[in-house]
Amino acid sequence: MDPLVTFDRFTGKPLKVMVDGQEFTVITQIFASPYLFSRGTRVYIVADKGQKFHILKDSWVQSNHASSEVDNIQKISRMVEEAEGLTELFRALCPRFVAGDNDICSTDTPRDSLTSLCIGRTRRRIVSGPIGDPITSYRSRVELLQAFIDIANQLDFIANRCGLVHGDVSMNNILIVRLLPNIIAAMPPGPGLNPDVKDALANVVLPNAPCTNEGLSLALPTGGSLIDFDYSREKDIPSAKTSGTMPYMSLSMTDPANLAKVKHQLAHDLESLFLVFLHIVRFLSAPRGDIESDNDRPQRLQIARWHHEASQAFIFSDKKADLLEVYAEPQTYVTQYWHPVIPYLKKLFEAIYPDLSFINRDYSSPITPKTFVSILLEARNFCSTLNETSLNYATILATPKKRPSTTTQTAETRLKRPRNAKKRPTAARNDPQPKPRRLQVGRFSNWEDSAAT
Repeated sequence: MDPLVTFDRFTGKPLKVMVDGQEFTVITQIFASPYLFSRGTRVYIVADKGQKFHILKDSWVQSNHASSEVDNIQKISRMVEEAEGLTELFRALCPRFVAGDNDICSTDTPRDSLTSLCIGRTRRRIVSGPIGDPITSYRSRVELLQAFIDIANQLDFIANRCGLVHGDVSMNNILIVRLLPNIIAAMPPGPGLNPDVKDALANVVLPNAPCTNEGLSLALPTGGSLIDFDYSREKDIPSAKTSGTMPYMSLSMTDPANLAKVKHQLAHDLESLFLVFLHIVRFLSAPRGDIESDNDRPQRLQIARWHHEASQAFIFSDKKADLLEVYAEPQTYVTQYWHPVIPYLKKLFEAIYPDLSFINRDYSSPITPKTFVSILLEARNFCSTLNETSLNYATILATPKKRPSTTTQTAETRLKRPRNAKKRPTAARNDPQPKPRRLQVGRFSNWEDSAAT
């Protein structure tokens, strides 16, 4: 039993946790790793003694992991506080350190002499902020583009002011932060928010009861933010390993020939951010993260196969081929909702990949934060002229859309039950929790992509 955690004796759920000598009350769990192996990461919303809300991340990192998320977020948070000339909105969106323990316990202790058989893991906890929503929860084109602008500016600050690179920019590691009163209350003391943000917050009136599926009609100041700094490290330092989530890794970092020591640079993080944006305009058709129906466009595997290919060599070749094809025919791959940004998408392509045919392990994209942000600003300003009505906050689909069948079955083609086949007992048919079916394993050559739209 962990002596730093107070558990409910009946449910086994954590109630309070001590981190770096500070006590936090657990409000709710928002993430639990589904994997049996790896880090076993769990994420909670917690409250400190002053009833300010933060994020608690509990994970088991490999003992030989060179960088420390606790140390790096603490450094970023300190640099944000000390830097001059930053807007308070920028400060509110940047990673904020609250408390952290680098070495709570280690698997090496109970393993004793077995430590030579496998790499040990060290338990680490960090409390940080701000609290945000998934990037796919955007309410309009303008809100999403602004979030990407903010994230690009953060990457610039982290690299050029803090000397760090993120190392794992992906769909799950970027957020949209809505500046609700509880989010503002958790900000560190400072000169205060800009007048325009204050005025916007003055009109925010939250209901006392939980909102309905239609959400809340709130004009909230929003922005983008980065999370998960497990792979963050000093920039331009040679490393024997690349890092990142494979579908979003920069093209040169995906090159299987890249086995020598590599230097992860700011341009690699910006390229990963672009690949996240490319996924959104490729697959999402509207706010709320709606996936475009298969009937709207012909099924294609481009970009989707990056998530299913096991071979790094194939992912590298697929990425190059897919990027060339999407650049050549963006109207075919970009969803109808995102067609207005196609000219700016092509500008990003040209800024990041001046010549896709010459990308190798020594390639470094010439993209700079200034160029990246300027293109997104053009796109945001254009989208603001489309008079799009922003979706309500926290809107929930009443009934999830069903994916249409890829084959049309008729009475003649539908499989029929043999006459002598035994029917399931009535009790089994009425069982609200039927037993799981036996796992079926098929040939990879018969695989059909489930994410293609």
